[in-house]
Amino acid sequence: MAIDLNLEPVHIKTKKQVGTVNSKPVWELQTTGGLWVNVLGKGAGFEVIGTGPHRGVARYISEQKQPNVQWSDLAKADWHDPASFAFILPKYIAFTDALRERQLTLDE
Repeated sequence: MAIDLNLEPVHIKTKKQVGTVNSKPVWELQTTGGLWVNVLGKGAGFEVIGTGPHRGVARYISEQKQPNVQWSDLAKADWHDPASFAFILPKYIAFTDALRERQLTLDE
């Protein structure tokens, strides 16, 4: 999957810290287009750990990529039975993996 995601500040609707992984902050970004992205802070950089059309989907994928994630920002409406969004998981897992792969090539 070829990908070129250039997010500018104007594309970010919300940004907030929602948890940690081994004391490193996990940030949640919502784009103006409706994409939710979870990133793990790494010094001056970051690592994409989950994406989705809903924050619950992005968090589910994040938990698959980083099983020791600790969420500090929780809401009942954020949890959905994974069976209810299983049909879109392959698409967003592939998208997350493509973003992660793109990051690796940029970091080298």
